Amino acid sequence: MTLTQPWLEVSASPGIESPALTAEAIARSGSPWFDGHFPGQPILPGIAMIAMAFDAVRAKEAREGNCIRLKAVKRVRFKKPVRPDEPFTLRLKREQKESCVSYSFTILLGGEVACTGILHVEPLAGYSVNKTTV
Repeated sequence: MTLTQPWLEVSASPGIESPALTAEAIARSGSPWFDGHFPGQPILPGIAMIAMAFDAVRAKEAREGNCIRLKAVKRVRFKKPVRPDEPFTLRLKREQKESCVSYSFTILLGGEVACTGILHVEPLAGYSVNKTTV
């Protein structure tokens, strides 16, 4: 899977432990995410990291025939700033308990945790989130 926008490059592959996904990413300095956040000392906003994680989840689920929406974002922790043009790793792990599907995510910068959280997703009307793994 590759998600590429003019300011963001993400390439992903299934992880070693299933159901997991690992992506290498970089937010380019020309990204609109950095506009005004913060002049002279730009850092990637937390909402951009969450959006990136959800984009990867949505792409993964779409490949499996699922159309999803974000239901909730929980336990997000920001521990280290991500600066323009710094490569980072996004790790996602899918969990399903009954009808609830969630993805825990970790963003690593140079091997150190920059951000963690949990995304809860649900199918759009007329679709179902299948119970298969990556």
